[in-house]
Amino acid sequence: MIRIEQSPLGDLTLGGLPAVVVDTLHRIPELLTSEDEAIRGRLEPRTYEEDDEDAQWQRLVGPELRHLFASRAEIVREDLVSLRPDDELGEGYRFDLPAPHRAAWLAALNGASHALYALHRLTPADVERDIGSLGDPERDLALLRIRLLGMLQAALLEMEGYGFPEFDPGDEDLDDEDLDDEEPEGGDPEGPAGEDADER
Repeated sequence: MIRIEQSPLGDLTLGGLPAVVVDTLHRIPELLTSEDEAIRGRLEPRTYEEDDEDAQWQRLVGPELRHLFASRAEIVREDLVSLRPDDELGEGYRFDLPAPHRAAWLAALNGASHALYALHRLTPADVERDIGSLGDPERDLALLRIRLLGMLQAALLEMEGYGFPEFDPGDEDLDDEDLDDEEPEGGDPEGPAGEDADER
C-alpha cells in the first residue's frame, strides 16, 4: 500500500512503492527527453494550422519547452537517488520528494503519461479498457504504467488540496497553469508548490 508522509516544511516521503511503480518512475526522464517523433509531437503539439506560423512558433518556443522537460527530468533523477527499501512498512520502496520539487513532479508525471500514450499508439478507447484486454503485452503494460502515474499524480494533487484528475488523452496542454484556475479545497495557496519548482 502506497503511503505519503509530509513534513512540517512540506517535504514528502513516498513509501510502500511496488517494484513496477519504481520501474515506471525511473523511465520518466527518458520519456520526457525522448527524441521519438510520436512523443515529441505529443509533448510539443502543433499550435497553428499554417505550416509557416507553426514552424516559427516551434523555433521560438520549442527550445524553451525542451529545457522545461529536461529540467523536470533532472529533478526526477535527482530525487530518485534517495530511493531505498521501505523498512518501516516492510515492503516496497520509498524516496524523498522535497517541497520545492512538487510542481515539477506533477508536470513530469503528466508528461510521462502522455509520452507513453503516444509511444504505444494508444487511443481514447484503449484508455477506458481493462488492463490485459488490449491483446498486446507492451500496450497493456503501457496502460498499466499510465494508471500508476495517474494514481501518484492524484495523490500529490490531493496533498495540495485539489481533486482527483483522470488521464485525458484529448488534453495536450501539458502546462501547470490550469491548476491555478481552480481554487483548492480549504484555501488558496500559492499554486501547486508555492513557487516555481523548476528553479531549484
